[in-house]
Amino acid sequence: MKKLLVLFIFLFLIVLSSCANKLNPYTKTFFVFSTEVNITIYDKDKKHAEESLKYANEILSIYNKLCDRYTDYSNTLGVYYLNKNAGETIKIDPRLYDLLKYSVANSQNILNSDNKPVFSIGIGKVSDIYHDLFENHNKETIEHIDINTDINTTTDSSLIEFLDDNYVKIPNGMSVDLGGVAKGYAINILKEYYNQNDIKYVMDAGNSSIVTNYGNPSRKNSVYKIGLRNPELNKNDSVFGILDLDLNVVASTTAYYQKYFIMDNTIYSSILDPYTYKPVDTDILSITVLSFNASIGDILSTSLYMIGYDEAIKYDIENDDISLIIYKNDGSIYVSETLLSNNKFQYK
Repeated sequence: MKKLLVLFIFLFLIVLSSCANKLNPYTKTFFVFSTEVNITIYDKDKKHAEESLKYANEILSIYNKLCDRYTDYSNTLGVYYLNKNAGETIKIDPRLYDLLKYSVANSQNILNSDNKPVFSIGIGKVSDIYHDLFENHNKETIEHIDINTDINTTTDSSLIEFLDDNYVKIPNGMSVDLGGVAKGYAINILKEYYNQNDIKYVMDAGNSSIVTNYGNPSRKNSVYKIGLRNPELNKNDSVFGILDLDLNVVASTTAYYQKYFIMDNTIYSSILDPYTYKPVDTDILSITVLSFNASIGDILSTSLYMIGYDEAIKYDIENDDISLIIYKNDGSIYVSETLLSNNKFQYK
């Protein structure tokens, strides 16, 4: 009887310990960078979780304002202010200064045949050509209209000059657009902060940047699984594969279906070529890049999408710090060998 009592007390203490250590989910949705960012914090302490989400709100709000091209936030020395002063040397917010330098430096990883970066933050005036169409007719079929690409602009972001003390000069005629990197950059700041402070999280930024350091506690072995959306229009409500996402690895996806319109039986994607001033001509329908950095992942997924299937595979083979999943326009699928050999990807 005494042994049974001791055993009961022992099991009771285990249950109490388990309950005490249980992490509860606290989720909040933020609408920034023209998309939804969902963040779930896992914590025992509701107040602490709310503080973690408050920090996320601060970071996302700051970078959303700094990178907004269309809104003049008073006392914010952001992209709007920078573009209004093209051709002049001006002082900008130090956080924007760092983001600009980071974007320009990392866009040099993939160059076109003219030795210019295929990804360019100097694409603002090209984005302006299509902005209203994508905003008002996203995922719609529209009647033919003439799109005027006869603009006077400089898009090569390597021409941006960086001086000391947060002074910068963009060429006269250039307009900066950080839409291809801002979201990933902000997510990466949160990722590093949460990891440094042992905060457990799942972040899903518009289904295009996903990362967790905790996994999915409701699944066996807490594996976090991602369904990769089939990019073919007539199959867009299905998935073509399931990815097991490792902790702290960011899944960054670029695909035409994220924002597009159809005209003259042609899909116009929001991924724009900075040198032809037209939606990029590529044989890739969607590409997912796995890396440890959300901002690098955003830049790479866009750049590799732009250079096409064969060159993207070549880049994957030559760089072992990333993995790729590519859906080509003929329906073929490429998956990095590291994902297949480790059973991280399953075809559907």
